[in-house]
Amino acid sequence: MKTGLLLMTLTTGLMFGIAGVASTEVFQPRKVESDLWQSPHFRRAHPDLKHRLQGQAHLEDGRSKQAVTEFQQAARWGDKLSQAMLAELYWQGEGVKQDRARAYAWMDLAAERQFVAFVAKRERFWSELDADERERAIAIGQELYASMGDERALARLDKHLRKERASTGSRLGYGGNGSVILPTGGGGSVDLYARSASGMLGMVGAAGGRQIPMTAYYARQYWQTEAYLDWQSDQLELARRGIVRVGAVEDSLPD
Repeated sequence: MKTGLLLMTLTTGLMFGIAGVASTEVFQPRKVESDLWQSPHFRRAHPDLKHRLQGQAHLEDGRSKQAVTEFQQAARWGDKLSQAMLAELYWQGEGVKQDRARAYAWMDLAAERQFVAFVAKRERFWSELDADERERAIAIGQELYASMGDERALARLDKHLRKERASTGSRLGYGGNGSVILPTGGGGSVDLYARSASGMLGMVGAAGGRQIPMTAYYARQYWQTEAYLDWQSDQLELARRGIVRVGAVEDSLPD
């Protein structure tokens, strides 16, 4: 399935959807290249994106219940887009029993970083809740923040990214001319090698696969938590202005 990847398109009307932006100018900043996304290691290292994409695919295929499950998994890693999508699904009663109080709580969590579109949608939700719903929303929100607020979720994500970087022996700030050999047949590993004046170092199973620079594979925007969040924030802001399709990768989802 060709995704593009547009989990959600946010227009100035603060609407969520699956269709592309109707705009003469489309700018997709710093997408994850499809070659990177085909790496099982890269997908495993970014569970927020992986589950968001799977949730989107389910939603596009009319499998709303499965979409909810995937968005919940992505939300656990602090993915604000998935948290906002859960808010929309609960508000509309799509894939789940309609629960406006829970929808507000999810949108409040999505707005934790003060992204203006999510804040505005949260306030609109609140204005439509009755007194009982507001009381429930606050209680539900406390539970969500305790397990999926940034304090917990980002610590979880940072630990995971560090672990996955270390699993291949890489280090941020690597300045050499090494390469990453991406599997071509859906293999389960990523092989690394580096060149030095004396020859090739640390080569493992290099036969077959596409080579890309190690600096591209381990770009800070994908592996350093703060830079990773900045990259996502850039996409959100451009989406709010209606000139970007929010996404992460430019090719099809793996089976």
